[in-house]
Amino acid sequence: RCRRRSRVGGLEQGGVTHPAPCAEATTMQFRRLPHEYHARHVVQALAKYVSTELIDYVYVPRKRGAYKNYKYAFVNFGDPEAASYVARTMQGKFWIEMKVAGRTAYLHKIHVAPSDIQGLVQNLVCFRDRMGAHVVEGAPLVFIRGREVVWQNALEHLLNDSVGEV
Repeated sequence: RCRRRSRVGGLEQGGVTHPAPCAEATTMQFRRLPHEYHARHVVQALAKYVSTELIDYVYVPRKRGAYKNYKYAFVNFGDPEAASYVARTMQGKFWIEMKVAGRTAYLHKIHVAPSDIQGLVQNLVCFRDRMGAHVVEGAPLVFIRGREVVWQNALEHLLNDSVGEV
């Protein structure tokens, strides 16, 4: 079963406990997003800290029939060092204020923690199992070697590759 919550634990800084990034984690949950943010806004914010070629999955769950998200995102990085660096660097900073749909997105303090679901394939399988194989609107952004691809094509390709490795 695909559960989507972050682990609790951590580092204490200034009286506030922040989860410690797991050394092997590649998927991080970013919380406290402005409601108006989409996956592309998250990629834009991350680009200030890491090359976007190191990002291969960005999913911002949205409320059905509404413009707003649930105020969190899942991002998978190509390697654990990039994930750990971004988690440490962005923890406690603020999301960028930007105009979205004619409104100003409010500043929110970023909270980053490893996700329970780790890895590109596992995140894609979880999304497919929860939302269905034909979802287009609200689907995650997926990048292979820095190039955006349709999530279903990426999953099919990755699953076929992993079968050949067994």
